[in-house]
Amino acid sequence: MSTAIDTRAAGLRDRLRGALVAAAATPMTRSGEVDLDLAESYFHRLVATGADALAVLAHTGRGPFLPAELRRELILRARTAGVPVIVGVGGSSDQTGPPGTAARPRAARATDPATASPPAKDSGKPSRDDERASTGAFSIAMPPAETATAAHDPGTREPGDGGHGAPAPGGGAHGDIGRGTTERGDAGGGARGHGDGGDGEAGRGVRGSEAALGDDPVRGTVADARMAAELGADGVLVFPSAGDRVAEHDAVWQATGLPMIAFDLYTAPCPPAVLAEILRHPGVAGLKTALLSDAMGCQETIALTREAGRLALTGEDRMFGASLLWGAEAALVGIAAASVEATAAVLRAFEGDDLRAFEKASARLDRLAAATFTAPMEGYVQRMLWLAAAEGLIPEAHAHDPFGPELPEGERAAVIAASS
Repeated sequence: MSTAIDTRAAGLRDRLRGALVAAAATPMTRSGEVDLDLAESYFHRLVATGADALAVLAHTGRGPFLPAELRRELILRARTAGVPVIVGVGGSSDQTGPPGTAARPRAARATDPATASPPAKDSGKPSRDDERASTGAFSIAMPPAETATAAHDPGTREPGDGGHGAPAPGGGAHGDIGRGTTERGDAGGGARGHGDGGDGEAGRGVRGSEAALGDDPVRGTVADARMAAELGADGVLVFPSAGDRVAEHDAVWQATGLPMIAFDLYTAPCPPAVLAEILRHPGVAGLKTALLSDAMGCQETIALTREAGRLALTGEDRMFGASLLWGAEAALVGIAAASVEATAAVLRAFEGDDLRAFEKASARLDRLAAATFTAPMEGYVQRMLWLAAAEGLIPEAHAHDPFGPELPEGERAAVIAASS
């Protein structure tokens, strides 16, 4: 049964229905330098090759690692592309980094919500002064190399787009986190319990490891959302975090009035009862499911989302075509950080009535996903940057992910071949 929705959230829901939202990378040099003009050009090229909207500062864009000043400039540059812009908010480097890496606190996070002024009225477009407030290179202080790539076990699964942190306890033999593998609510804890089982969940489905974080996660999420609202973003993608997830969404809404896309992520899956409560929030426009290999969980989340009258967005890079068949109505995926046409082709074929075209496009995208979203999963950002460089979207010198694991150089050829 659909629930009441604010007109602002309904507007974003309807605008994104059927859309491909590209989770954009942030082009960087090996030392972490970002050229803002180059990033703007990359955003425009994603749109020119088939993206209907952009998601910036999501995990693919390494948003939780980036300082507030750079986040601000990337939002402004994305807005010049002339399509809806969704901004990733929340998360922290210790939650989103590869397993075994040292936390790298983000420098000077967005304005403190306790002292920030309300979001400014938006004219619909950034001014040229805002757009060019900072040009040239923006450098990020990088940690010692040994902390950036430590403890990567190529045999474990790690997060994909929006995949944040190591798989939580209770997963399968390969680190999979599945909600369909056990009865929901049993004390033994499939990953998707109801917050009262014996798997360390507390409150509204929050795991003990998340609850151990010292900082209030809502504070940072609201600060990020305030910045996004002030800069004219169309909506925010709310990363899963420790604490009360329903209260976090409400805090973002009360502070900004910005439509929200909720996020069911396989490393921090949300219990169905909590998902249902989030989906009843009037400011929630839709929900992105990114459950990696949990087909039953994905089906359940999509069904809950549609029943609530919200937009079901697939974030399933490895179950893309299938998730459309299960009812997803739009896509927000990291696999569209390059080779956008391959992802767009599946969406467009699904909208038509040519089964063979859908089958062919899905098979092509599945081959690409198998080469890019694979162990170590956190390496998918680097793999997508390789593709972006090979396609001429960005220069080779800016096709580096300083925050991910080192990958064998020989892997690049296999990734490029899979895109052909």
